[in-house]
Amino acid sequence: VAGQIPVELKDKLWKIISILTDDPDPTPEREVEYLKSHSDPLSLAINTTRGDAIDAAIQYGVWLKSALDKNEQPKWSLTKDAPELLEVLNNHLDVTKDPSVGIRALYGEKLGVLTWLDEKWVRASHQLIFPEEQKYFDAAWESYITFVHAYDNVFKILQPEYSRAVKEIGNHTDSKHHLENPDQNLAHHLTIFYWRNLIELDSGLLADLYKVADVKLKAEIIDFIGRVAKDDKEVPLVVKNKFIALLESRIASVKASDNTPENIQEFQSLSWWLSSEKFDDEWMLDRILEVSELGCDFEGDRLILEKFITLAEKFPLLVTRCSKHLVENDKKGWGVIHWQGDLSSVIATVLKSKDDTAKQEVTEFVNILISMGHVSFKNLLESDQS
Repeated sequence: VAGQIPVELKDKLWKIISILTDDPDPTPEREVEYLKSHSDPLSLAINTTRGDAIDAAIQYGVWLKSALDKNEQPKWSLTKDAPELLEVLNNHLDVTKDPSVGIRALYGEKLGVLTWLDEKWVRASHQLIFPEEQKYFDAAWESYITFVHAYDNVFKILQPEYSRAVKEIGNHTDSKHHLENPDQNLAHHLTIFYWRNLIELDSGLLADLYKVADVKLKAEIIDFIGRVAKDDKEVPLVVKNKFIALLESRIASVKASDNTPENIQEFQSLSWWLSSEKFDDEWMLDRILEVSELGCDFEGDRLILEKFITLAEKFPLLVTRCSKHLVENDKKGWGVIHWQGDLSSVIATVLKSKDDTAKQEVTEFVNILISMGHVSFKNLLESDQS
């Protein structure tokens, strides 16, 4: 293939790579000094000779396997087809030979690739990649969970590591990471594995996460699902039902909790769910109302009001009650000013409806807005009476 090194030159190429994998950089002294600057270990590894060389060694394996016919690739293994690479990978997992946490972080970041190369080797080595010693576990785990997608086969290998990470939630902060919060990415992974039927909602890893996570992390799951639902063109029914079951379970759990006013903010991103248009409108409005009645102050409130405009004609009473709570729960205090146009459209639609209860409640709502100093809404009542 044009632009690619011929496989026949693999021995010469490996000779160069293998020499560089033994380069002393990063030294223990440089690593200690580097990490004082709050940079993560992976950033160190990819900016050093040895780190670059080990990365190149892994790509060397990818190059060899990719050169085979696709039917032959599943038979490829480190032991049979790249023993030279196997030796390097094993050597640098031995902390007596390579004590660098930066290099360990590189293994975490490349774990998806390594699993594609030789899943059997990863199964045999994952406890070395993620050892008991905390600093090495942290380096590998935080790089893995930050940069590797949620692959089913990798998850099946790393369930002990996922379990440990759940127990350590709160310790893997994003203070050293420029891209993602490791705990948030852990929540994303477990949510994905839940909707893929690899884990359950009420037992196992996801249930364990909910036992130890704070409200912010729990809210991240609701936010993540909502954004996925909005971004995807279609959500399969079986997955949608998983989302519905999770939300209903979480609302019931929060309603039964001892600290509902704080915990209710777990649902602050339901705006994404509503605007995704992937869920039944009436069911969605019922959920919005249910958490609103408990004081939830939504993020993305403009998304909610834009949707209310389209739903007010069909569900005037539900939309009115949700809108009223939206105003009541606005902790910022200036929401109505920003929502005035959308809110006026909602109110005007409800005032034209044939639902007398809705019309009565929306009139009362307008009077509340007027009493709050938003006198422009008075025009809506005057227009309706005329």
